[in-house]
Amino acid sequence: MVAFASFRRLHDYGAINTVYTESDASVLEAVEQFQASCAGKFACDYAACPRLPRFDAEISQQLEKLVVSKGVCMVQLSMGYSSDLENPTSNALTEQSVYRAFRRCRQLGILPMVPATAPAYLVDALTNDLLSSHPTIGPELHYHNHPESAEGDTILNACLNAFHSEQACPLLVTRIQSAAALNAFLEQRSKCRGLIFGQTSIGAIAAPLAVAAASDMPLQPEECFTKSKDWAIAAAYVCDPPLRPDIKFSQRLLAQMAATDELTLGSAHCAIRTDVRAAFGLENSAQIPKGVAALGCRLPVLWYCGVENNGGMDPCSFVRVVSTDPARLINAYPRKGRIAVGSDADIIVWSRHTEMEDDAVQQLVPAGVHNIFSGLKLHSRPDLVFLRGCLVVKDKNLIMEQEAQGKYLHLKPFSQMAFSRLNALESCWVVGFPKIPREPYAGKVVDGKPKTDDGTEPKESHYFRKEHYDNVPKGTSGQFGSILTTCGESGNDG
Repeated sequence: MVAFASFRRLHDYGAINTVYTESDASVLEAVEQFQASCAGKFACDYAACPRLPRFDAEISQQLEKLVVSKGVCMVQLSMGYSSDLENPTSNALTEQSVYRAFRRCRQLGILPMVPATAPAYLVDALTNDLLSSHPTIGPELHYHNHPESAEGDTILNACLNAFHSEQACPLLVTRIQSAAALNAFLEQRSKCRGLIFGQTSIGAIAAPLAVAAASDMPLQPEECFTKSKDWAIAAAYVCDPPLRPDIKFSQRLLAQMAATDELTLGSAHCAIRTDVRAAFGLENSAQIPKGVAALGCRLPVLWYCGVENNGGMDPCSFVRVVSTDPARLINAYPRKGRIAVGSDADIIVWSRHTEMEDDAVQQLVPAGVHNIFSGLKLHSRPDLVFLRGCLVVKDKNLIMEQEAQGKYLHLKPFSQMAFSRLNALESCWVVGFPKIPREPYAGKVVDGKPKTDDGTEPKESHYFRKEHYDNVPKGTSGQFGSILTTCGESGNDG
């Protein structure tokens, strides 16, 4: 992560941080290293969400230790392979491993997260095909090698493994950034009785609106995002899954968040400088690093798109989407996500200005990183930020004496928002299968391996015997009688 001595530092450092792990490394050691490297450096409270590079007996044991000693209540895993071998580069799990991981999460009270991305094997195959036929293809490669329908299939497969068993497991689907993914999520949520939760990103909502606002012309999907004629701008939009220039979809996401608790908002933040993208992907577009800078912009951009510009949200739904519901999902509510007696008194004083200065908007992203929200004319921002009742930010500036007040959150398992619903449903589910009374079978049983007098297997036993399948009455001819005789006895009774 990138640190800034300004009000956005609290967004950069706060909330749940994904801890990536090498394919053969220990997840427990990775979380311990994360804690050690961040101690005394955070401007606000934070927690860890390890990404599972594989799932075996070792990882299963480490998960229990993470819950008990490290306060981990969420894990991230990626679905991607149906073979018996994991992909060591993408850290995508087989469907068998995903199924076992969900069962273990259910036992420990962990909420698993699955990003709605295309399967890794499909992305790899399409990438190779596109590079073979179009060797000079640019950043638009990452748009074409991620089919939108594949994102929906990932959600369907995840729900199949999570819910269609005797031990259903709640599930959080992240990075819902396409219409196909949203449709699949809503369909599965209704079928799974509300045990699946969703999260979209601020980029999926605001990036199309920003491009449209920056031009007097209607949005041209074939000329923006990864298809921009400017390589630096096109590369800046490379992320997984890709952002799609669809204003109607942006409006649909806003309406969905405003109406129900089905969706929360994340940032999918990964800030990468343009020169770094060029160093890796200028000659080979498949190597362009993926990610957009969105964490510092998340709150003011959502307020602008959802509240100020008829996005269907009011201040209460804004707070619910960015604070209350996420706190409930990680079992931090009412300590977080609420202003009440006994809460942590994490408070933001929101102010509206005539228009934020250009330098203030640019400060929302790191230096050298393209701002995908630059077309928006932002007006509102947090002026005062309190952490556990202490003022830590005033007028965009971090109060240095309060710089390292952030604490690591030891979260409890069995999130009330997710697992309380599960407990209520399990009480009405039928346990086991009822015994069906049947009369015992008294018919003949064909010996599958007939023997001759000398104990050897007769030659004709390698073929189907005609009397075993021929139910045509004698004196009539079956439609396929002449064909079936080649597999059994010679002749035709018909």
